[in-house]
Amino acid sequence: MLLAMTTERPRELLSDLAVQVQTTPEAVLVIAGSPVEEYGAGLSVEEAAYDLLTSLSEYHESLEEREARLGASAAADLAKLRSIIRRRCQR
Repeated sequence: MLLAMTTERPRELLSDLAVQVQTTPEAVLVIAGSPVEEYGAGLSVEEAAYDLLTSLSEYHESLEEREARLGASAAADLAKLRSIIRRRCQR
């Protein structure tokens, strides 16, 4: 499955994101394994995809806010996220 960020958030995906969809009795999971491992959960694929995109956006924002203090692993995650997510221009 490919996801494209269509939320109102101030960030957008630069390209589609390949994910896996898993269904459990409790929830639907949408899992991204690359460029960073993250997942979203919900009662439907749409809810889980929105949750995943929200999580990626919030993680990206958090890393940017702490960029000067990041360790090697977190800095690598930020670089990976920057390759797929950008801040939208404010109009």
